[in-house]
Amino acid sequence: MAATAPPSAMLRESLQLLGRAARTVRVPGGELERTLLRMASRAAPALQRLPTIPVTDTKAGAGILDPLRNLSPVSFQHKTMLQNAGIPHSKTQPTARFQSGAASCPSCRSLQTFSAHHRAFHSSPSYGARHKAGAGSQPAPLDFNRTAKRLSRGGQVTTSAVAGSASALDVNIQATVLVEETVDIDDELDAIMEDLETSTPLLVQEALSNIDATEFEGVENLWLSVLLCTDNHIQSSNKKWRGEDKPTDVLSFPQEWIEGIPEVLLGDVVISLDTARRQAAERGHSLLDELRILLVHGLLHLLDYDHEASAEEEVAMAAEEQRILEAMGWTGKGLIEAMSAAPSTPEPRDRPAETSAPSSPTRAENGLRPGRAREYLDIKVLFLDMDGTLLNSATRLSKKTADACRAALARGVKLCIATGKARPAAIDACSVQGLSGPGGVVSTSSPGVFLQGLNVYGEEGVIVHSQVLEEAIIREAFAFSVENRIALAGFSGDRCVTLFEHPLIDKLHTTYYEPKAEIFPSVDALLASAPINKLLFYDTPATIHPMRSLWEERVFGKANITQAVPEMLEILPFGASKGDGVRRLMAHLEVSRDQVMAVGDGENDLEMLQIAGLGVAMANGAPVTLEAAHAHVGSNDEDGVAEAIERFILSQ
Repeated sequence: MAATAPPSAMLRESLQLLGRAARTVRVPGGELERTLLRMASRAAPALQRLPTIPVTDTKAGAGILDPLRNLSPVSFQHKTMLQNAGIPHSKTQPTARFQSGAASCPSCRSLQTFSAHHRAFHSSPSYGARHKAGAGSQPAPLDFNRTAKRLSRGGQVTTSAVAGSASALDVNIQATVLVEETVDIDDELDAIMEDLETSTPLLVQEALSNIDATEFEGVENLWLSVLLCTDNHIQSSNKKWRGEDKPTDVLSFPQEWIEGIPEVLLGDVVISLDTARRQAAERGHSLLDELRILLVHGLLHLLDYDHEASAEEEVAMAAEEQRILEAMGWTGKGLIEAMSAAPSTPEPRDRPAETSAPSSPTRAENGLRPGRAREYLDIKVLFLDMDGTLLNSATRLSKKTADACRAALARGVKLCIATGKARPAAIDACSVQGLSGPGGVVSTSSPGVFLQGLNVYGEEGVIVHSQVLEEAIIREAFAFSVENRIALAGFSGDRCVTLFEHPLIDKLHTTYYEPKAEIFPSVDALLASAPINKLLFYDTPATIHPMRSLWEERVFGKANITQAVPEMLEILPFGASKGDGVRRLMAHLEVSRDQVMAVGDGENDLEMLQIAGLGVAMANGAPVTLEAAHAHVGSNDEDGVAEAIERFILSQ
């Protein structure tokens, strides 16, 4: 990589480098990623002066990280848990931001210069502009001049551009959820983490809808980290940064925004699982509901809301909390309102408060979760997943479901396919029951979302969005496929391509209606034929399952990994998702979320269900999808789609 690479290119290349280094020295890649983001974002003026980084050398101790050490003079104190070096929301600022110290860790001796990992968070010397002066001097930790820039409230951001985006400026939102090492991750917490990882970018987007769009000029990515920890950890953080030796439910650590840098770190939200569990029990809702409430509160502090500043600020922040919760379709009162409803105590936030919020697992008579049961009387667009949803386990469309779709069309509701399949596959699958072609559910001239959102078509078949994979990823994946004889197909618009014949590649066509694969003699020939939107590995679940973590590491920062079914693994362009495609098509069709219903089953449907005003999960759905949905219906073998249409469209 040339030393004259632009900052964003340098950042991406460096992220890839650190990802490889992390695997070499057994350090979690996420922590190294955040470390580099901090360092690179602060060292932007120096990026043009950096020597070339030898990205091919991945051996620990071989000097590959030496150039990165020059990115910033900030030193980090090594700990096995984070030393929260951001400023929590507080009127008291710490006077000493950092402590230098020699790292001592057998697994990371080559990283002692900046060992902010092992569940470390943003150990940053930055702080928000809203913090009052006079609370202690702050040392200047950097060698170059910079201007701190904080988000300001006011104005309106258009949120109809892309999934995970804050505005029409195509700002990509990235969120990472971590758990303290001492916390046991059971099935419940694992599902909660998956939910938060998926929903947090949507939450940030919703919160940013009250932020002036001009704030995002030149910004490509917004980053947010969420840490779930114990009372002991959050108590130590309170003691260190706020001078209060007691646990609280949530702390926020803002990061500075340096003008001209495309990567913006919003900061960290630290939440105590212990306190959240107690408050969830006493407030009558689930742990996930409580964590969502606390996350909203913490995020607003990162955006300069401060209920401690004045009575007016408290009212404004409380109103914004409630607005966001309702917009997200989440259960419960905002934290400030819940605190106000609690019995008067000197420290209301440190004591669980009772509210009348209903328990989220229960459902009202109309099948919707309490707290989410709005009136859905004006559904104009219905998004339908295919495999596991519209199609039964034999990948066929039943007559009952087809009849329900026709009835919805007759009501004037627009039905849009939202699938990982290529468009020809969707057309063939629906043609069995006469639902393809003009006036049907899918055709070459109807709106729809295909290839996990990589190809989005609008009215009259106009191309709304198309996205392709990087060539290097395609080459690496096909090399892996050939070496291990694992079926791999590339999808390019309405075409399917591969390098060798395989029974499972044939099955994609005969069973799943995908286009018959074209076989090419080499990767070069394949790439010359057309750009590739996505890749799909196909094998047994036992083979595919371990491949997921392998490829998540290999394509970190360059592509996304998703699964619709256990036997398939898909590689998508970075930032792409089915939900992204749905949001783009909603903007094209000019419909609001309250006019949209979506039905799905898989992990890849989660974001789509959260975007829709009414998200419906099939009984055969993934646990995280079932948890996030507003309502449940029968399985795909029980005509669940027909049930959803009858209950929420035809009966209205």
